[in-house]
Amino acid sequence: MRPFRSFLLLLIVLICFAGLSYILPWELNLPTAESLIPEKLIRNVNSSDKSEKAAEEINEADTSEALILPRTAVIADTASSAETSSPPDPMQVFLDSLQYSEGQIRILYYGDSQIEYDRVTSYLRRSLRKDRGGTGPGLLLPVMPVTYTKSFYVRASSNWRRFNYLSFKNGEIKHNDLGPFMAYCRYLPEGQVSPEKVKSWIRITPSSFSDNSESKYENLRILYRNALKDVKIEVRSGGDAVISETLKISNKITEFSCPLAGSKNILIDFSGDTSPDIYGISIEGKNGVVVDNIPQRGSAGLEFTMVNQENLRDSYALLKPDLVVLHYGLNLAT
Repeated sequence: MRPFRSFLLLLIVLICFAGLSYILPWELNLPTAESLIPEKLIRNVNSSDKSEKAAEEINEADTSEALILPRTAVIADTASSAETSSPPDPMQVFLDSLQYSEGQIRILYYGDSQIEYDRVTSYLRRSLRKDRGGTGPGLLLPVMPVTYTKSFYVRASSNWRRFNYLSFKNGEIKHNDLGPFMAYCRYLPEGQVSPEKVKSWIRITPSSFSDNSESKYENLRILYRNALKDVKIEVRSGGDAVISETLKISNKITEFSCPLAGSKNILIDFSGDTSPDIYGISIEGKNGVVVDNIPQRGSAGLEFTMVNQENLRDSYALLKPDLVVLHYGLNLAT
């Protein structure tokens, strides 16, 4: 910039500041703290302070008497204080379980698109597993908002579709039993019975960004509901057949499980003339930390009040989470 232009810019800035000095008053009338704080809150604080001072005076006055009270009176006072004590902090209960429990610790991590790709959850999962151990990426669906994440890569046949609350609202599905993902997947439309057997598949492998614990597959769990007819399921681990069974017919959410023997390549085949509702597929260990990444693109977390509460409760009864994290942001303000 030329010297003249620099001088001109500086002169304009000085003129602006000089103009502000004429506009603003010399004495600024700023509001007091009392005017900003609600009067009711101030009264409550003052009354609590007075009650605390009164309690301290009573305690000081009764100190000498308490020293000569009989032993039975002291025991009675202890019992009454135990009855009125506040319940334990739920977060402290979780931290104690994390430190001392020898079984599985499960965390359901909900959020909007900011937690897609397993950005936040993978860091939390790996940090907690340094001390507590654990394997697998946790919960996923055949159709995910992002199929390639920091912990797994999921591929599925083209006939899989994902349904959520908007699908229920638009009339695509007839119920709002949406499970822990607030969504479920099918490879045939709801209520349809095909004249021929329909096949579908899901393949799950570790991503190139996964660590050793996330890429170790020990156990497979599938949460489903199969309301119409038998559906055959076959699980293959590393090319070898692990199990071949028939999913039970049930109007409630049910679990299918099998061991995976530490494989890193899982193929799940379905075959039937109808489709079950798949609420979640989890690859996890029986011990240690499991952190489930559950992204809901465009969500503000309101789906918890819109889904069938009994179905959601049954899902949590099967998963037994120790902690549920709700991580929502910009969608709350829109």
